[in-house]
Amino acid sequence: MVLEVMSHLCGHAHYGCTQFLVAGCQADHELYCEWRPVWCMWCQWKGSINQFMDHVIKNHSGAHTVSTKGHIKIPNNQNAFLLKMDKVVYCLYINQKQYNPLRFCFMCYPLAKKDMNAVLSIKVVKGGLHLSQSIHPVSDFVERKDIFSDPEKFITVPKYLLKDTMSVAYLITMDGS
Repeated sequence: MVLEVMSHLCGHAHYGCTQFLVAGCQADHELYCEWRPVWCMWCQWKGSINQFMDHVIKNHSGAHTVSTKGHIKIPNNQNAFLLKMDKVVYCLYINQKQYNPLRFCFMCYPLAKKDMNAVLSIKVVKGGLHLSQSIHPVSDFVERKDIFSDPEKFITVPKYLLKDTMSVAYLITMDGS
């Protein structure tokens, strides 16, 4: 009974969290703790979520921050587009390997307990062909190896559209917006 009212230091204290938590609230806090560890999609870096955007921008030359609406020219040196909105870091990853279809994955790294109700919509126009698709973000809780193995977690643009260059329009909205 005494142990139930005692507070415990957050499990991510070694990354910098200084919160003391009452038993029972610990798991909920640690799931969304801004100091919880995350892994970078491109390298073996592991650090806290609040260091993630800085890591990606400083260490991966193909990454930069964006707004909720824009165009991406393909082929492109950038393969990660970061956006922080409403206590959630979103990352649009573009997998553009030669001889493979173009794949878009929309990841989210929540910094607080929130509904993950964002939607990524892309529109590709090439000649007379119009391709539009939408997906919800994949949480950072999904293991990296599982991201591109489930077609529900990414958008694929067929290879035949990748000849020469093309522009992809994207829009990030909240469901109901």
